[in-house]
Amino acid sequence: MGGGDMEIVVEEMSVCYRQGTSLERQALSDLTLKIPAGTFAGVVGATGSGKSTLIRVLGGLLPPTRGRVRIGGEQITPEHPPPASLMSRIGVVFQFPEHQLFAETVAEDIAYGPRNLGLPEEEVMRRVRRAMEWVGLSPELAERSPFHLSGGEMRRAAVAGVLAMEPQLLLLDEPTAGLDPAGRRELMERIRFLHRERGMGVLLVSHNMDEVAHYVDYLLVLSEGRCVFSGTPSQLFSRGELPGEWGLDLPEMVRLIRRLNERLDPPLSLNRFTADELVEELVRYRQHRFRGPE
Repeated sequence: MGGGDMEIVVEEMSVCYRQGTSLERQALSDLTLKIPAGTFAGVVGATGSGKSTLIRVLGGLLPPTRGRVRIGGEQITPEHPPPASLMSRIGVVFQFPEHQLFAETVAEDIAYGPRNLGLPEEEVMRRVRRAMEWVGLSPELAERSPFHLSGGEMRRAAVAGVLAMEPQLLLLDEPTAGLDPAGRRELMERIRFLHRERGMGVLLVSHNMDEVAHYVDYLLVLSEGRCVFSGTPSQLFSRGELPGEWGLDLPEMVRLIRRLNERLDPPLSLNRFTADELVEELVRYRQHRFRGPE
């Protein structure tokens, strides 16, 4: 399931909705970006910046109006839709994917995609079991109705249905929307496990800056349909000017560290995105700052 050859390159791509009508709207404008293969990447931006449109194009659900996209060596242009061979390697999870659950049991729902591939039943059920394991669903839930699961379990069952197709690249559009903090953390930890242990490339669209700062390795900022920043989360949040110019909030830990740094000299690193990381940084700071004579 490794995504080692699934580099994403977008070149001067534009997407226009309702083109040629009075309701015409430009969602992406000459967008150019590159996402290295096998990366856990994030896309952030204010509402209307084009994040979800980008996911729909990369997922083969929407053709670009102009420009081109290359994923894993395959080209997508206005004239050439993505081939089925490429789409079979990409999994897409939209907001509230549990709304698409429909089968009588969890296992049957997860099996739907692999079964449509014409795989032998033994292979289908192997994929079901493995996908459930990947998302942390107990085997005893396989024969339960998906509608009798908790909200977090329903979300993970829906994600398992995508993972059962064994994609090399996973596209996620606000996958934790509506979950409680524990449910968000559980789902994101599972996705990070798949990225690290299975080598799956991940592209996460999120408005949750704490989530993005904690999990992604590479970050893209969209503003008015264009890419205005690409780099690591620490590079973005350590900028002199606040990312608020693009309608973004700072992660909670970064806001706290900036307040602490008003009183500290030398300042703490801004590359700390969890409470545990901040505690470790403060312990090191204290040991260095107040170290007695040796």
